Amino acid sequence: MLKYILTFFIVIQPAFSFENSKIDLGNFLINKFEITIKEFKKSGDQFSFLQNNIQWKTKLNIKDGEYKVGIRPHNITTYKEGSNTLEIKGKVLISEISGSESLIHFTNGDLSWVSLSNGVFQKNVGDEMNLYMNTDEFVYFDQNERLISNG
Repeated sequence: MLKYILTFFIVIQPAFSFENSKIDLGNFLINKFEITIKEFKKSGDQFSFLQNNIQWKTKLNIKDGEYKVGIRPHNITTYKEGSNTLEIKGKVLISEISGSESLIHFTNGDLSWVSLSNGVFQKNVGDEMNLYMNTDEFVYFDQNERLISNG
């Protein structure tokens, strides 16, 4: 696994040092290139990202307020997966094929994301496309970066 992370890091982000590519969320150390961390707010039964209008519902029982969510690339796909799927529109920044998987870097508003899907899906830079997030697999953190729920 570490070999894969180092290879991925060197190929995709050569301008950064490996030491700076880690986020320490309490006892949950994450490599930036394995998970996307975004801030969101919870109000009633609605969850929404702070920087755009994407909303979802979940069974997670937490107080209203602002939190952070981690989304692994394989939980953002080009196809619906799971019973609690959220559709998101994206503009392709980078699209690459790695064997039988497709890696797509994309934006939605001011937010950047990474998708990893089974299958070959070659997209052109600038293409608009629909992607799907499995919200049951989100990883939730409080504002002190302590793990609340690991999807």
